[in-house]
Amino acid sequence: MRAFPIAQAIGAIKLRSIDAGASFRKQTIGERAAKAKAATEFERSRAQLLGSADGVREAAESVRALMGEIAARVDEAKTSLDALGIRFGTTDTWCGLKTDTVATQCAYRNQIVNTLSEARLVVRDIRGGMLLPGEAGYYTSEPKVLEELILRPDIGRAEGWCWRDESDKLTTTAELADSFVARILTLVQADAAGELPDLW
Repeated sequence: MRAFPIAQAIGAIKLRSIDAGASFRKQTIGERAAKAKAATEFERSRAQLLGSADGVREAAESVRALMGEIAARVDEAKTSLDALGIRFGTTDTWCGLKTDTVATQCAYRNQIVNTLSEARLVVRDIRGGMLLPGEAGYYTSEPKVLEELILRPDIGRAEGWCWRDESDKLTTTAELADSFVARILTLVQADAAGELPDLW
């Protein structure tokens, strides 16, 4: 495959875009100022909402939406999940998927009524048994947390309410629901292959 210098490659991309009907021109100062104004106004509104009772309420609604999205994906894959011995339970604020030896948990906590500064959504991969919402029982030993992901409710300009991880990456509710269900499948496969720590 022939390699092109970066400048040539960029030129070729521009030429193809122009052939497809695109046009290129330098952004005017007025356009830059308008974009800066819109970005500044968005950040101001975002900060106000994240520090308000309205924001707390909307974030709680997003958590309920997340639990609903996860439940929908579990229902979609129910036949296969049942065959793998995977069970599911959920409430408005947390849910879990488990077998007898591995589990994933997604739990939201915010104890302040007028700010989201301490709000966290925690996703855990667990080695060992875990009680699901609505299940009765007790732990004979503490389950091992294999991995923990901490996210904060946030707002993206394009995404709306979403989830920000510790590296500042934003994830939509739909993306998070997909990845959460995928986590239990990864754990089950790793467990079957003998790649996880011993239970005890």
